[in-house]
Amino acid sequence: MQGTGSFAAGMAMGMMAGAAIGMAMSPRRRDMQRIADKAAKRMAEAVDSMTEAMGLN
Repeated sequence: MQGTGSFAAGMAMGMMAGAAIGMAMSPRRRDMQRIADKAAKRMAEAVDSMTEAMGLN
């Protein structure tokens, strides 16, 4: 069975892969930066909410 840390790492890697694919499909540099910023913000929010739900705060 996978540990909580492994799950969080896998989720983060998946979000980064999605951001990379989004950047590759985006033709403009400005759009790429915006997508990367949004992905990083969402990843941080997801990790925060997950650790809060598990009571690790």
